[in-house]
Amino acid sequence: MRNILLLLGFNLFLLFSSFANTSNYYVNDENVDALFTNATETNLFSVFDKFDVDGVNLLNSSVEVNEEKSAVVATILCYFLGPLGVHRYYLGTTKKVFITYICTFGGLGCVYAVDFWVLLIDGMIGGNINDYINNNNFLMWTD
Repeated sequence: MRNILLLLGFNLFLLFSSFANTSNYYVNDENVDALFTNATETNLFSVFDKFDVDGVNLLNSSVEVNEEKSAVVATILCYFLGPLGVHRYYLGTTKKVFITYICTFGGLGCVYAVDFWVLLIDGMIGGNINDYINNNNFLMWTD
């Protein structure tokens, strides 16, 4: 039943994405120029200074946080940042799987699309994503 719902959801995704029409959108060059004119310039290294809390650099700390993973957060991350594998990083996986997601752009877009439907059906509707937390398989829905 789950496989049928996944297949149906994926086909609906393909169907609705074929109706996307961009002819109604336009870029207002004056507004874009105004945004760049009024923007403040930053550099990459100043961003990392914000990770220091009470003299501890959070990027280099080895503190483990044991928190409950949310199916809603994982599904939203998969929807917006799926090809980069951010949802897999959130759910906990090995660096190898995370890097593979980035290098293959989410399995050429197919793997993260199935991940989205699996998280939507099993996580948000079924309420159980325990099988996908700390899952080290590239295809998280396989055993």
